[in-house]
Amino acid sequence: ALEDYWSGKVPNALKHAFQLTMRIQADECPLRKVCWAPSGFSEEYKLFATVGQSSMLKIWDLRDPFAPQIEMRVSREWVLDMQWSPKRPRNIVMCVE
Repeated sequence: ALEDYWSGKVPNALKHAFQLTMRIQADECPLRKVCWAPSGFSEEYKLFATVGQSSMLKIWDLRDPFAPQIEMRVSREWVLDMQWSPKRPRNIVMCVE
């Protein structure tokens, strides 16, 4: 787990296998899910989505990772899971509490 990596519990030999590419402040609440857009849909943009206990869906583009491209509240309840639709990549399916 990443907490073991950061706490020093992972042996140095294994640490070289991991590389932190970037760190993004995605939400003020814990995240529930991060998922990449299906291949073929966002080759040009490198999109991914985040959603957390705040129920804010955010669509990010790695070319500008400091601000989400889209941000919207999707529920009054916590979003437990989400997934991009592989056949209709403009759709995201979510499960709420």
